[in-house]
Amino acid sequence: MPKVYLTQAQREQAAIDKIRVRISDGIAVQKVRKKLSNEQVAKGLELGRNTVGHILNGDDVKLPINQTLRLLRFAGLQVVAAEQYTEG
Repeated sequence: MPKVYLTQAQREQAAIDKIRVRISDGIAVQKVRKKLSNEQVAKGLELGRNTVGHILNGDDVKLPINQTLRLLRFAGLQVVAAEQYTEG
């Protein structure tokens, strides 16, 4: 049965959850394709082995922007600019 998100906060959390799953799935696919271990992925992305494990589990991790971008590229994802909002 699909989840139903009633509040704005729940919708925002659902969007974050989808991104988290896409990142972990992307890394898992690359690991299989390239026959890599978590340690090899961590070394290539300049992350800790445990950090890679947390990302694969869908846990929250805090990363500097350069490591985040490297992680997204490795996972096969792109950063797309959000709509630009203007006041007035």
